[in-house]
Amino acid sequence: MYGVLRDLNKYIHQKPWPGGISSKKHFWFIDAPEYGNLGDQAIAYATTCFLTENFADFDVIEIQQSRTAQYINWLKKNIKPDDIIVLQGGGNFGNLYPPYEAVRRKIIKTFSGNKIIIFPQSIYYTNDRKGKRELRIAQKIYASDNLIIFARDKKSYSDFSVLFPKAQIGICPDIVFYLYGRILNDKKNGLGLCFRNDSEKTIFTESESGFIEESKKKYDKIRLLDTICKDNFIVGDKREQLVCSKIREFAENELVLTDRLHGMIFSFISKTSCVYFPSKTGKTEFLYDSWLSESRMIADHENYNHEFEIEEYKFDFSELIKAIMGD
Repeated sequence: MYGVLRDLNKYIHQKPWPGGISSKKHFWFIDAPEYGNLGDQAIAYATTCFLTENFADFDVIEIQQSRTAQYINWLKKNIKPDDIIVLQGGGNFGNLYPPYEAVRRKIIKTFSGNKIIIFPQSIYYTNDRKGKRELRIAQKIYASDNLIIFARDKKSYSDFSVLFPKAQIGICPDIVFYLYGRILNDKKNGLGLCFRNDSEKTIFTESESGFIEESKKKYDKIRLLDTICKDNFIVGDKREQLVCSKIREFAENELVLTDRLHGMIFSFISKTSCVYFPSKTGKTEFLYDSWLSESRMIADHENYNHEFEIEEYKFDFSELIKAIMGD
């Protein structure tokens, strides 16, 4: 109901999609972000790279999350039964971000006859009346035979499997790991600081604060890094430019301290040493435990030993590929 009321004007004043459509089969990336969170933008960019590089028989058509309601009638007429709908990965599955959840629910209800794949997500419902109510609603909507949800960490995989038993559940790394090793810098110097300033902001313990202050004293150059920018419409070439530029910023540092999940990932894929701090929802720690616990480039502040080593990693996305192909 929240989503319908919020986008009521768009549902009433429908528009046709202004782009052309080829005769190929299509991936419909319907809820792509255009806002200035470069972590989410990196997910969208990596999603597009993954699809275009692994599935030459398909074209990718992107419709931004904020415009989905306006094109919904046109989409009903033009999405074919053998087309595949792809939904954004990330950390907005649950009741913390109602606008994104509302769009995702609308798509799943509207296109229940199509294969729908939610790219790797974390899940988080608050343990209160609101969180429990939203979970009950979601359980009804996500009970679709054609829905495949990928978790991006072991904890989320377990939660998805228990909470949504009627959906198909898979697990693979955050799709931004697909960009591993593409943007590097051999001339690293200084310390990078990348900390949240939003509803998921970390409240540092005395030990954590002390570690940060001591780290600052060891470097002549300190960079303040942020994965948020002020642009309000980021798509296509602009998305690629901003995401790649941000990863280069992380690649310039000898060490990055961050409580942002994609601050940790940007560091890792650019082969930059990183100390991560816990996040409010636990998603940073869960992802580290699932995929990076044996890495010699990433550590929490308690296990930091000044002996980081650059290493080669290969991430396995074969389960995601099989899910798309139907194997």
